[in-house]
Amino acid sequence: MKASAEEDRRALLPALESERRELAVVIEQMPAGVIFAEAPSGRITWGNEECARIFRHPIRPAERIADYAKWKVFRLDGRVLPPREYPLAIAIRGKTVAARELMIERGDGTRGVICVNAAPIRDARRKIVSAVAVFLDVSEEKKTEAEVRALNAELETRVAHRTAELDAANRDLVREIAERLRLESRILDISEREQRRLGQDLHDELGQQLAGIGMLAAVVHRDLQQQQHGKTAAVAEIVEMLRQAVTSTRTLARGFYPVVLEQGGLRVALKDLAERTEKLTGVRCEVDYRRSFRFPKPAEIHLYRIAQEALTNGVKHGQPRRISIECMAIRRVPILRITNDGRSFKAGGRKRGGLGLHILQYRARLIGGEVSVARGPNGGCQVTCTFQHPPAA
Repeated sequence: MKASAEEDRRALLPALESERRELAVVIEQMPAGVIFAEAPSGRITWGNEECARIFRHPIRPAERIADYAKWKVFRLDGRVLPPREYPLAIAIRGKTVAARELMIERGDGTRGVICVNAAPIRDARRKIVSAVAVFLDVSEEKKTEAEVRALNAELETRVAHRTAELDAANRDLVREIAERLRLESRILDISEREQRRLGQDLHDELGQQLAGIGMLAAVVHRDLQQQQHGKTAAVAEIVEMLRQAVTSTRTLARGFYPVVLEQGGLRVALKDLAERTEKLTGVRCEVDYRRSFRFPKPAEIHLYRIAQEALTNGVKHGQPRRISIECMAIRRVPILRITNDGRSFKAGGRKRGGLGLHILQYRARLIGGEVSVARGPNGGCQVTCTFQHPPAA
């Protein structure tokens, strides 16, 4: 029996040797460092050429685990790794190490990073007879990761700096816009006061003077008429001209500042505006004012001016026969709409950015509205002032 077993062992040796050589060739071709050590001593028994390439020095012999210090391995924070904590030493004690990253000092004094896997090798009776450590050089990957982190940090710094600049510029712009709006509002307030003053001067001074002169002229006309004077007709013509001048002066005064707006509100002022426009131009003007809402007093002057400008432009450019002014509420939010049946409005047909349209839009913005100009439902032109909320005071 012993002879037969010995013969079987000898017969298997060539096959085992062949497999060993094949395995050695495979390990040598691996793009990873491979080191074997026997257990329990820790003596390094073999390593492939990739180990020498990664460490940039020949495989250093080690008879025991304490000799692993020759390989100069560190934790990633730079602290020296004790030989007992080397992955190969841990594997000899029966534990597996997976993807542990460590720093190494190469033979040329430079440092790199390796990713190590280690495991014990057991015989048929589960006894640890050796251990193997496999490691990859990940220095370039780590370098790339560090560069990417640095670039990301720099990018974040630049973005933060640029964002701060944009925030500052935006705050400046907001302040500038607010100041501009304040100044524009101030200019409109001054303009309204001046128009009111001119209207009062026309009505109280020039209008009264013309009315007084008209009364004197009427007295002279009656005297000349009684005397059957030859200049009676000429004086009668002067009286009529003075009467027309008084009417025109009062109309101008009401145009500069609608006193009826203070006395009767927007509804009465719009009706007065429509009547005067119809009388002066011959264009039929109608007002449809619903009573389901009230505009705040400070907003009424802006809405009145919007309607006044729309009427003036409609008569001047559209040559209409009829103009309607509508005030209505949709879901308790008011709309002011001025529509004429004159020439059809063509988008982009007129010069954009006219002063009149700018003023209309600005007045609307002051009270939380927006002005749009479009073709009317039956041609002509329609100016609409809309609000998302009730007009601001």
